[in-house]
Amino acid sequence: MAYIWRFEVVAFNSLSGQEQVSSLHYQTDVPVAGSEPSGTTVLNQLLEHYSSSAHNLSIFRACAYSACTFTECRVRQEVEWWNGEIGSVATESIGLSGTLGSVGTSATPSGLCPWISLKADVASRSARGGLHLPGPFSALALGGDGSWNTGGTLYANINTLATSIEDALEDVFGGTGDINPVIYSPTRRRRGQSPFAFQVADARPSSEPRYLRRRMRET
Repeated sequence: MAYIWRFEVVAFNSLSGQEQVSSLHYQTDVPVAGSEPSGTTVLNQLLEHYSSSAHNLSIFRACAYSACTFTECRVRQEVEWWNGEIGSVATESIGLSGTLGSVGTSATPSGLCPWISLKADVASRSARGGLHLPGPFSALALGGDGSWNTGGTLYANINTLATSIEDALEDVFGGTGDINPVIYSPTRRRRGQSPFAFQVADARPSSEPRYLRRRMRET
């Protein structure tokens, strides 16, 4: 049985003092009679996928400013917890800052963030999802109409991240076996409906800024 893993990228906003989590789901695809990889193996492969060297998480960091520090990455196995199952987990410390430079004196509100929409090639609400990227951001990354400047460096780097999210990781377990990006529906799984994971066919950044209340700075 294929395992589903929640990949979490944890970051810290030094301006607001908040921890932020961006997450994606992946499903393993191993050969018949093959054994499932450990959480550590899956995490290693994902970190290599989003890094230019070792586990530097360069593709995510290129979408963040220096006031954002990526503290750790982890994978959590999605299981039927309502049936008493306990999943595996693997964690790796990162401790690296965003590479877009300083936000300067024009930081956006702490709740403002970009959104990458995820869709599968099926007509179901359960086959849609997405992720918010961690802040803070420079107001200079916004266009004159208040949307993200689609011709700027930040948006270009977010597009690169989106392309990486679409990519399946092929032949990664000793020359065989894949890790596929999916949209996971725990509701369908709990109801006994199949499938409950849909492979991502399209990852697309939105030019409209999103606002997360849970990231708002408390006053």
